[in-house]
Amino acid sequence: MTNLFHSILDHIEYAILITDKDAKYVFVNKFVRDNTNTSLSDWAGKRIEDILAIGIYDKSYILDVMDKKQEVSGIIYTEKGYSSLSTCTPIFDHNGNIKYVVTVSVNPDRFNNLLEKATLASDINLVYKQEVEYLRNTLLSNSEFIFASDHMKKLFASILKFAPTDSTILITGETGSGKEVIAKTIHQNSKRKEGPFISICIPSIPSTLLESEIFGYEKGAFTGSNSMGKPGLVELANHGTLFLDELGDISIELQVKLLRLLDTLEVTRLGSIESKKLDIRIIAATNKDLYEMVNKKTFREDLLYRLSIIHLPIKPLRERPEDIIALSDHFIDIINKKYGYQKKLTQQSYRVLQSYSWPGNVRELRNVIERICIMSDNNTIMEEEIINVLGNYNKLIQNIPVDDSLKPKSIIDDFHNWEKDKVLDSLIKNNGNKTLAAKSLGISRSKLYRLLEKY
Repeated sequence: MTNLFHSILDHIEYAILITDKDAKYVFVNKFVRDNTNTSLSDWAGKRIEDILAIGIYDKSYILDVMDKKQEVSGIIYTEKGYSSLSTCTPIFDHNGNIKYVVTVSVNPDRFNNLLEKATLASDINLVYKQEVEYLRNTLLSNSEFIFASDHMKKLFASILKFAPTDSTILITGETGSGKEVIAKTIHQNSKRKEGPFISICIPSIPSTLLESEIFGYEKGAFTGSNSMGKPGLVELANHGTLFLDELGDISIELQVKLLRLLDTLEVTRLGSIESKKLDIRIIAATNKDLYEMVNKKTFREDLLYRLSIIHLPIKPLRERPEDIIALSDHFIDIINKKYGYQKKLTQQSYRVLQSYSWPGNVRELRNVIERICIMSDNNTIMEEEIINVLGNYNKLIQNIPVDDSLKPKSIIDDFHNWEKDKVLDSLIKNNGNKTLAAKSLGISRSKLYRLLEKY
């Protein structure tokens, strides 16, 4: 029975720790051992103070349980900086004395699943539910929606206004501009936030399977289908939000079924004659001009109007340079935490990033920032390092001058023009004193002489 008991606990993907009446560890499951690179012998007989002293966890609620003789929950942090919800439960002997304390810690990645189960469990205590809700909001709410530009501020204000309604929303913008982030933010600020958010990327599903994946099918509906049938993604979004990404790639035939879904909020599986009533909100997104597609008869006009009750257009990143700085700082913060770095950008580096056209928008910015952070040998990332990376893409800068005679031919040309102006301006302000000019520019005299020779 002991072996069975240990085997069961080792197969649970939560951190489970058991201490005795003296607050000594008698068992930790495999999840804990694997994540702390320890063995059972490293824990056996150790007291709470011993574990806290070596920094595996920053705190424990076990002593609180022994003092209060009741279950206690709270937030702890691991040595790797991950937060977890820790619940410590006492086990009493026949005399009413604490014999063991069982600690269960849940990883943030499983909070959503926990919250769903918590709402169904009648015996979970109030503190536990409050902690889970707090962490869920902290980890999910607008965590990816980073902005500083007036355009995005107005867009966010619109989101807060429209999110509580059930109106369909059409989000348009270039590839990588953050349309799914907008959709998630709408969901998280709606009355459906406790329900599912189901995202369907239309081009990612083979056209021959798209209808059955979206609307589901009954058993035996077609050759090779699941013998038990299968609910579609539309059904899985019931009581939540259905996000249709890259909607411009959907076929005319499926547009008809989608229009019926919008009109009736009913779905009929393939091979069935019965309809199922749904409670869903639909958000769609595309990087294509649906109005032009309507003119070309490749997109239904009635479907377009039905989807775009509310239209949220997102400007490309090159047209909102203020967001480049905010997003760059956000991505660097993520990368620093991920790899244990202490990277940062100079003001000149921000200027270079703002000068680039970013054809891949936010997605490209994130990839470039990660690449630069990994490639750089220094904590301070200089402008030359960014130019070396961006220059390889050989993309023209589209967002600076309109006059072609003034327009730089590449990001390197633009940076050199800016650098030259900064050097000359500093020399003028310091009456030609090269020592003071170099100091005001934050560079050495030798580098200033190299720049003077260069220009």
